[in-house]
Amino acid sequence: MMGTVGHGFALSVALLANWSMGAIPRYQARLDGTETGKRARERELGDDEDAIAFNKHDCTYAIPNAKVARKQRHDSTIEGNVVKVTHLQFGRTGNRFMAVYRNLALGYCCKAKQVWLPPKDDVLAPGIFNEGTPGPRWFDFSSAPDVDGVDLGRCPIDIIWENRGAMQMAGLDNPERNKYLPHIRDCMAKAPRLLGCEAAYYFPQDIAVCPRKKKPFLALGDRNPPGGAGNLVLHVRSGDIFFDRVVPYKGQPPLQFYLLLMQDQPWDRIDVVTNGQNWDNVNPVVPALMAMRATGALPDNVYFHTERSMGEDLQSMLCADSLGLAKSSLVNFLSYHSTANRVYYPWRCNHDLRELARLRPKTKVYGLQLDRSGSYSVYRHWENTPEQRAEMLGYNVTTTFQRCI
Repeated sequence: MMGTVGHGFALSVALLANWSMGAIPRYQARLDGTETGKRARERELGDDEDAIAFNKHDCTYAIPNAKVARKQRHDSTIEGNVVKVTHLQFGRTGNRFMAVYRNLALGYCCKAKQVWLPPKDDVLAPGIFNEGTPGPRWFDFSSAPDVDGVDLGRCPIDIIWENRGAMQMAGLDNPERNKYLPHIRDCMAKAPRLLGCEAAYYFPQDIAVCPRKKKPFLALGDRNPPGGAGNLVLHVRSGDIFFDRVVPYKGQPPLQFYLLLMQDQPWDRIDVVTNGQNWDNVNPVVPALMAMRATGALPDNVYFHTERSMGEDLQSMLCADSLGLAKSSLVNFLSYHSTANRVYYPWRCNHDLRELARLRPKTKVYGLQLDRSGSYSVYRHWENTPEQRAEMLGYNVTTTFQRCI
């Protein structure tokens, strides 16, 4: 819906593309003033709201408690190996969650009598996600069915590892390593995604992470009436890749990706979230959007969140009506576990996005092929140069969102 963005859109983009990073004004983020955290949840949860309980997914493989898990682990009458992740103390939330779902898939393919995951911490599960009663962290896949097209049998060895090794799973396909399991990666690629077990482990059992109001919510002072499409949350990745740790494949979407998203539907509310507490490593798209908001080129219902905790940002993204994603390790987690009915990606529809659409039939999945010729150097090889930052602001996207089916 092109009317969502003001008439100054084209002019603002042209001006922004010519600014150096030092010249972009440091506009104060417009925060919504909405209280978050435990007190807000206690006040907001009421009879007139629907609450989303993530841990209600079915996981028949879960072992209820540690006592049963220990007894079963040493029961020689139960076939199968043990897959144990002792702890995950590396990377960030998305990387650690990747280790979780990969080890569940490994246990499923091995028909393991037990997959043992570590207790959650505040990096894997920040904020509300590490509150309340934790879910089960032991799983019995000894009765799991065969994976179509893979004749693997049972894995003969126990696998115990930790940290990044538990995510990268080095050695599984190396015949010179003691963890060598031929065809295991083929099996894991074809195995069903164990979303119910992931949710059972990750989300607290007795906290409704996403209280949902039945009436559209607008912050005090909004002049725009609700558009009817719900709220849109946009993830703009900031942080280390814009400062001291350049990763060649971590280049981020251009400004126009986010502007096109803002125009796609008549959104009731748009929230821009970014981990940009340190202005020196903020994604240049953030101050550019703030400048457009300040000059009236964006509507009143756009809000910026630059100083919130990871837990608050994660909760906002998981509970969004619609979600626009950056390129980050959080993509896999958010894609499969958010409540969004629309999810937008800054790359073309591919096999993974079509598979996501198949597994989540009630969610509309959209991709955007930014450039067919490879002219967007930020994606080709990110170097965090002033020229590439300017390219992020001035790059012209000539394609439109395509639904992935």
